Amino acid sequence: MDCKQIQQQYKKLSDNVILFRTTEKDFRKERVTALACKKNIESVFLALSEVFGAKIKVENMPSPFAEVYTANRLPIPEKKTQEIDLEAQLEEDCAAYRECGLASWADNIETFLPRLKTIIRENKRQVARELQEGAIAIFMPGRAVQYANAVETLRKKLKPVRKENGEEKKVGDGYLKEPHIIAELEKIAREKTLDIPEVPYLMLTKPTQDSELTSKTVDEQIAEIVEMNKKRTEDKLAPVYSILPPEYVAMQKFFTARAESLKKKTGKRLFGKLYPLDSLGYTRFVSMRLSGGGAVPRCFWSVLGSLEFNCEDPSPSVVMGVRFVVRLF
Repeated sequence: MDCKQIQQQYKKLSDNVILFRTTEKDFRKERVTALACKKNIESVFLALSEVFGAKIKVENMPSPFAEVYTANRLPIPEKKTQEIDLEAQLEEDCAAYRECGLASWADNIETFLPRLKTIIRENKRQVARELQEGAIAIFMPGRAVQYANAVETLRKKLKPVRKENGEEKKVGDGYLKEPHIIAELEKIAREKTLDIPEVPYLMLTKPTQDSELTSKTVDEQIAEIVEMNKKRTEDKLAPVYSILPPEYVAMQKFFTARAESLKKKTGKRLFGKLYPLDSLGYTRFVSMRLSGGGAVPRCFWSVLGSLEFNCEDPSPSVVMGVRFVVRLF
């Protein structure tokens, strides 16, 4: 809807409000006119909410939990048009961060509420497109807050949900003892490095069991991302980046937690099995520097029941891929 159309909608709203008020003098006689005005007013509000509200209409949206349905031998829900309320999700994300002991993340996000709501309104088409391709949306704090105590966050804070045979299983502390990764996280906390927004932002990423751009070297994966962004620039889309560790644990946490919450919404136990992502592969953090020995930081879901961060050979591997994120700020 362009500016001229918005002006027309406002005029329609104003005219109908004036007409509706005139019917109040003799509502019995003017009942038909009043009801018609009421219907017109509601339609205008609906049209304007598409522009100014935080709700996003997504047509033919797939379930981002398709693989969870498959793992539980359940039919995958068909694609359907859905209305996504990102403002409500923003509140839910902040509440979840507080429950995880990350009140500083929630506080930082809430400080920028007006700006984040503007981001949603200004990027509705972009967000709808990403959701239509299977992404989930997660609100993230700015760089300094996100990377303060990052090692503890990765180890202890944002743990995914794990279920077997209908029962939730304990998730152990993340394994992170690699000096190179720890040093890089601390450097990011101190300095404005990489393309991490200084302010809170909306992250969009696809939660799949298989990462992308496998069977490529790290250099080839980085080059592929560069080429993808050339095309996205031509299409006037925000660039994609390789996911970073704090974003990765947030994705693991919210993907599994939201899948589990479906049970509560439907009033029945949907999933008896719920495993974190990367149970069969690895995600490389190719935006981070390689170690002195040329190894690339990566993470996977360990059979021991926790996330494991370490460094690995940068050579091609069928199980070593990257995950893309779109950052809107």
